[in-house]
Amino acid sequence: MDLTIDTTPLVDRERMGSHRSSSGPGLQVCLYFSPTHKGQTHLCISTGQITAEEVCIAAAKECGILPVYHNLFALASEDLTFWFPPNHEFNVNEYSNLVVHYRVRFFFLNWYGQGSRKTYRYSFTKSRISTVLDYGVIDYLFAQSRSDFVTGQAGVSPPLSTQEECLFMAVLDLWCMAKDYNLSLEEVCRTVSYKSCLPKTHRQDIQRLNRLARYRIRKSLRHFLQRLGHCPAGGHSLKLKYLMQLAAVEPSHGTETFLVHDPGWQQKGEEPMRKFLLVSGENGIQTRSDKMQEWQTFCDFPGIIDISIKQECHEDVRMESRVVTVTRQDDRYLVIKLSLKHHLVHT
Repeated sequence: MDLTIDTTPLVDRERMGSHRSSSGPGLQVCLYFSPTHKGQTHLCISTGQITAEEVCIAAAKECGILPVYHNLFALASEDLTFWFPPNHEFNVNEYSNLVVHYRVRFFFLNWYGQGSRKTYRYSFTKSRISTVLDYGVIDYLFAQSRSDFVTGQAGVSPPLSTQEECLFMAVLDLWCMAKDYNLSLEEVCRTVSYKSCLPKTHRQDIQRLNRLARYRIRKSLRHFLQRLGHCPAGGHSLKLKYLMQLAAVEPSHGTETFLVHDPGWQQKGEEPMRKFLLVSGENGIQTRSDKMQEWQTFCDFPGIIDISIKQECHEDVRMESRVVTVTRQDDRYLVIKLSLKHHLVHT
């Protein structure tokens, strides 16, 4: 198959046929995927007061997310540096144009239903089980992950050494587009460049290559396309393959890292010790000091027996920060101090 890769315009595609409502006053909720528009759109809330949980429910309805999956989603800030708690109240009348993102926050890599470690969800009907994520959530998670991959947001920034793997992901992306819109791959490639499906750093690296190197890339692309051309897999199988490939090139995908303080050090009259806290579905809670590189596992989620959150007090004066204590089954505990609006650290 002959792709007009270098002559195709570089399209920053938001999925073909995507729709964005015009920005205006109020609260703009960015939705990564809508079944109606087959791409990104915005949910606009112009007046009134509304909680983050109510916004998520409205967004889920627009995106076709079933109620059983609502607790996997949350609202993130426009720059994806912090999450809004469910009880956060937006006074929409005070905003000229506040943008938030409706995102999948909680997921395990083996929730995809692939590989040796499979996870199942028991249904309300006795003796029936199903995969944890349905097609609606997979569609949304794919669109969200694809956006993170291309824009380099949410800490997704694969190194240039993974260029071949990223090229394969670009081909998967184009193939998913063809499946979504019932088009041939040739038709998709006439309007969408494979480079628009790659991270910005990879696009810039390709632009700097000589003609021979770019020819080798086109040859690799043809090889990938030939492999997929005889593949009978459906659109959702391709999206699952994309998600698994992303997890391979970016192991931190789906994890959250926070910079926290150990309140115990401050009580001793010393400077509070800074810690990094890593939370992931696969490895539970891990910590390390800012002077160390290796992560120490505190516990996995089944090992937690109690989590307490208390408002910090200093000389009987209530502070805005919160002291969080996580207790394990062996009575060992982890104490950290968090601000009300705690920012993520993208490493």
